[in-house]
Amino acid sequence: MLLAKLNLNLGLFHSVPRSPGVYFLRSSTLKVVKIGCSLDLKSRVAHIAGGFPDRLEIVALLEVVRDVPDCEPMDAERWFHRRFADKRRAYEWFDVTPEEILEAIEAWRVRPPRRTVPLELKPIPSVAQRTEALIAELGGLAAVASLGRLGFHKRKGVGRKSFHHAAYLVRAAGLKWKDEQ
Repeated sequence: MLLAKLNLNLGLFHSVPRSPGVYFLRSSTLKVVKIGCSLDLKSRVAHIAGGFPDRLEIVALLEVVRDVPDCEPMDAERWFHRRFADKRRAYEWFDVTPEEILEAIEAWRVRPPRRTVPLELKPIPSVAQRTEALIAELGGLAAVASLGRLGFHKRKGVGRKSFHHAAYLVRAAGLKWKDEQ
């Protein structure tokens, strides 16, 4: 969605959507463009314009929900920040022309997807599963008990919860730690 240059201080931003997207706001005197993102474009643009001493013009608004499915506003914003990295003035302010922004929006729309295959999520083992694996690796509960509390606690991958779980298993098996004997 491209809007003509609107003076936000006059309240002419009624056509700004309340959807997620990326905004491109231009300072009328400094001629720099702020590239940012929001889940509610209308409220974010109003917030920025209300606290900005200069008149702001809307160069472009990119609704990511309608324009490119399955894309987060922050991903799109990051893409534009990288695209104009050499023209960055400070933070989210860039020294770019409206024409460069429109070219970048067109390039963003036809860019190849970042991922072609979905990520495979692996389950995270529980504390009990990690402790059981570590006990098996060390040679059983008797071997763990013979290490002593400090010896077991210094092993790689033993956190506080794993230590307490192992201590419970040692005591439940009727064993004593080396330093308790």
